[in-house]
Amino acid sequence: SKMNTPHAGAAHFVATSIEKRCGVPIWSAPALLFGGEVSNSAIARFPSVGVSEAEVLVVGSNLRSFSEPIERSGLLSTLLFGGNQIGSPAGNWFFMYPRALPNDDGSFTLVWAEPSSEIERIGAYEWGQLTPQSLWVADYTVPSGWTLPQRIYDGPVLWTDRPGEKIVRTRDGVAHLIFAVLEVQSSLKHASRRNGMWSVASIPETPRAVYASSVAYGDTLIVGYIGAVGGGSGQDRNSVFVLRSTDRGETWKHPELIRRSRALGAFDLAMAGDQLGKVHLLWSQETAGGNRSIVHVVSRNSGNDWEQPKHVTNEVSFNIAPAAAVDRCGRLHVVYREIQDAGKTGRIVHALWDEEWSSPTMLFADLLTSGPLITALADGRLLILFLGRPNDSLSSTHFSSLFSISIP
Repeated sequence: SKMNTPHAGAAHFVATSIEKRCGVPIWSAPALLFGGEVSNSAIARFPSVGVSEAEVLVVGSNLRSFSEPIERSGLLSTLLFGGNQIGSPAGNWFFMYPRALPNDDGSFTLVWAEPSSEIERIGAYEWGQLTPQSLWVADYTVPSGWTLPQRIYDGPVLWTDRPGEKIVRTRDGVAHLIFAVLEVQSSLKHASRRNGMWSVASIPETPRAVYASSVAYGDTLIVGYIGAVGGGSGQDRNSVFVLRSTDRGETWKHPELIRRSRALGAFDLAMAGDQLGKVHLLWSQETAGGNRSIVHVVSRNSGNDWEQPKHVTNEVSFNIAPAAAVDRCGRLHVVYREIQDAGKTGRIVHALWDEEWSSPTMLFADLLTSGPLITALADGRLLILFLGRPNDSLSSTHFSSLFSISIP
């Protein structure tokens, strides 16, 4: 898989109308997201993608290395098909774990977290130890650029690097964001924007919720989250729940327990859905042998009923960080990271669900890879973002931000 620069042959990646095809995807050679040389190109960690009809916005935290102090002004953003970086909102920000959402008017919304305002620099290896203390938003429009940042939540928030945390939109065009906060105990909050104004409300019956992912159908919001049965009694940790709202978050149904973990916890929750009400929920599950297995459960009626969870992978390998997308044929594509060599290396693996699971396939085998994210483009193709470096490179070689697009 030879790495190419992303926009030198931009016609190859230009969005076009593609007929509905349902074969096994073939992936383009990985390309550098920001161009330049592999050894010194920018790294957008914890990326998020906003897909509109005409453009794709990719954002990520600008972190070359966790072993060095991290300064403010840490956003990387690029329009994938336009081929240009678009800067960041005004001010000096850390831009922790940014999330992007396209708007109906062609603009994009950016949400991100910030640590305490007293922190001017994050020390080496401290990034992952910080609890963000606020959430912020800004919009990007052409040709006006970025709007001024606006704070939408003030307080400790469990805002993480997992790609499942994303903004969704109901039929009325309202944006919704579900996130976990630290108050007396952790719980879920629902942020929504109507007529340009953001409001935040608590979601009842979600004690000890630590992480959530969501999808939207019409007026219905479906939220998968990780919490503890009984609010955390010591006999359970990291179980999987689902809750629903059929009125755009005005009221919520009682949470439904999908899988009780007991001693074997669930991690890295992800959700995806098609336009017919089929909802997929995935996570990485601890196994009795000390490994991790990717687990999948599906609902065929917008989250009303759920089938029994099934393992996508075997229980003798260590598989984490699933990310999911549904193609225009209604099939589920999952990419995840398989950890090898006692944690020294990792590979991206792809699996396809079309009522039954395909055999997992390793992608980009000549690269050391991390942090896969998959999303469906407006023209029907699939986009994978990830970090990679040559398999034969020295351990001191930095990763680069790469992408690959399915070839119909």
